[in-house]
This record gives sequence, structure tokens and C-alpha cells, in this order.
Amino acid sequence: MGRFTTTCATALLGFAVFSSAWTPAGMAEETPVSPEAAAKIRGLIEQLGDPEFARREDASNQLTEIGLATMDELRKVTRHTDPEVKYRAIRILAMVVELDFKRRLDDFIAGRSEAADVGLPGWKEFNKQFGDDPESRALFVELQKSESDALAVIDQGPAAIAEKLAIRSQELQTSIGQFRHQLAYGNVAAMIFMASIEDVPLTPQVSSILYGFCYQPNFRNELMSGERKEVSRKLMGAWIRRGEGWTLYQALNLAMQYDIQDGLIPAERALRDGPNQPHILQYAILAIARFGDESNIPSVEKVLERPEARNRIGAQRINNVNYEAQLYDVALAAMVYLAGEDPKEFGFERYQPNPQNVFNPGTVGFKSEEDRQTAHKKWIAFRAKQAENDEPPGPEHHDADANEEPPSP
Repeated sequence: MGRFTTTCATALLGFAVFSSAWTPAGMAEETPVSPEAAAKIRGLIEQLGDPEFARREDASNQLTEIGLATMDELRKVTRHTDPEVKYRAIRILAMVVELDFKRRLDDFIAGRSEAADVGLPGWKEFNKQFGDDPESRALFVELQKSESDALAVIDQGPAAIAEKLAIRSQELQTSIGQFRHQLAYGNVAAMIFMASIEDVPLTPQVSSILYGFCYQPNFRNELMSGERKEVSRKLMGAWIRRGEGWTLYQALNLAMQYDIQDGLIPAERALRDGPNQPHILQYAILAIARFGDESNIPSVEKVLERPEARNRIGAQRINNVNYEAQLYDVALAAMVYLAGEDPKEFGFERYQPNPQNVFNPGTVGFKSEEDRQTAHKKWIAFRAKQAENDEPPGPEHHDADANEEPPSP
């Protein structure tokens, strides 16, 4: 079970020693045991301290096979004075929990039970976002296998989720940096799922780490061409829709790189509500150009009136001529593109298309303000002509139509 085994054993040691009332999630609070079965269990526990190794092993195997019914008696000996008995009791408890966890996952993915019935936290939220089909269930099981500890806090509310994400994301980041460890698909997917839950308050630092995880090879491969491509893209879309603040550019860049249409939502929100950092507004405009259509032009057009529009985003010197690209120019070129026109026809002579970002922002600059305003005037004239052509027929036209004789049969 990978990380679950190690974590579970460690957690179980703590719980077993310090909390005799602990019961793993999804297990019954009390497992009915007959007097005869209880006597057999106590006998096997006593056998854990037998001088013969083979008898100790046999007792361990039998107790593990009996399963949950042994837990109450095993807890009692986790403080045993015999180190062998104590060690074996803790190890058996860990194995019982692990095997029960595997059984619950198998029952869930086979459709023999619902997640709530088998103690798998987070399914209600996952089901709401991504539906209930074999692919979604398989992904949810993958998340549980990889990050069961993290997912256990989901039902505790947004604050608990945010706290766990902050801790766990830092642990995973450390494993990447110090040990050059590639994260498993389930590690990244679980973090992204938790972060996508509405009202979970994330700091920019945590969000930035999580965006970075999306470039991990195992996750990227599934997102691009793996068997779980579709549900993975839904997962990414839900996370990208929450993009905000100074890390928004990371969300929009991911959306454009992986062709996630949901990037349009935070991009529109950014132009409407802020922020006012020019580089973020630039990414928002490019994302709208990538995923939007002509109906999004009014949102982009308002950027021209903002003071940030005159911020320089790039400069080049070509053949002894200086070209300066402003946010203003990016917005204007994006509007021309959204209208289905060729930006070069509007004065963007150095315009270069880009398959990810629609066009390279540095190539839409002008060598003078006069050229910039000439391009804008062409745009205004084009929109005026569009509006004229789109006007409905006037009253005189309708009257003329009414007086026309119908065509001969």
C-alpha cells in the first residue's frame, strides 16, 4: 500500500499507546466477539511471547487472519512489559488496519458499497465535482491509496483542509528538492483535489507549490495522454477555476499549456475584479484570446482604459528601430484575434502566432505612439462597421417588405 503502510504503522503506534479508544475510520466501533473467540484471541496473544520463534510467528499469522475482532485485546498489550509481545501487537494492529483499508477500497471500487459506508472521507465532495462512474471511482481509490492521511481531514471543513495542505505540500516539496523524488500521480491528484474544494483558504505560497506539482512527469503524462486523461482534466479544471491573486498567472499558464478551457473563468474574473499587476493582466488577456470568442471582446476592451495598460511588457531593437510592447498592445491584438481578423492587417506588422499563448506578446509592440493609435483607429472603424452591418432592419425596410407581393406559386 505504499505510503499508507508506513504512515499507518507510525500513527497506529501513537494511537495504540496513547489512546485505547482509537478506532480506524470506517471500522465498527465495536466488533462483536463471542466468549470462545475472545478466549482464543487472548491465548494467541499470550503465545506472542513464546520462547519458540515458530509459535510466535504462528500466533501473529492467526491474529492477523482473524482481523478486526482482535483489536480490543491487542490494544491492551501495546504497553506489555515483554518487548516482543509489545512489538508484535503493534505490528499486527497495523496490518489489520491496512488489510481492512484494502478491503474497503476493493468493496468501493467494485460497487459493493458506498464510500460513506466504508469510511472513505471526501467521496461526497469528489462525487459532487466529478461524478460517479468507474473512472471517477478508480481515481478516488488512487487518491486514497496515495494520500489517505491527508484526505481524512476533508470532512472536518475548509480550515482543516487548508492546514493539512500546507503541511503535506511542504513535505512533498522537500522530497522533490532534497531527494530528487518524482511524485506519484496519486500524490499530485490528491493535493489538487483538496485545493479545488470551494472555500478552502490557501496562501499564495501553498498555491504556488501546488501549481508546480502539476508539472511532475507522472501527473503530466496522465493529463496529456494517460488512461485517466479525461477525469484528470476535470480535476485540473476545478483547481484552475479557483485561481486568484499573484499566483493567478501560474494557473492561466497551466490552462494554456494543457488546453484546459476552464482557464477562461479566472481570466475573465481577473479583468473584472483585479488584480492590477500588468503581468497577470497580460496572462488573463492571452487566456481569453485562447479560450474565448467575440463575446469576450468587451471585457478586454476595458483594459485599454486602465492606467496599467500603458505598462511596458517588452522592448526590442530591430534594424536600429526600437519597438515597445505595452499591455495596451496585447489587449488590442487580442481583440482583433477574437474578432477573427488578422492582426497584421491592423498594423501589427511583427505579429507572431504562438500555439500556446495565441501570439508572442513581445511581437505586438509599435515603434511609435502614432503607429499605436493608427492601429487603434483601424479597430474602432472596424467595430463601427460591424455594428452597422449587425443593425436590424429599420421601420421603412419592414414596411417595404410588407408591401411586397408574395412570390407566384
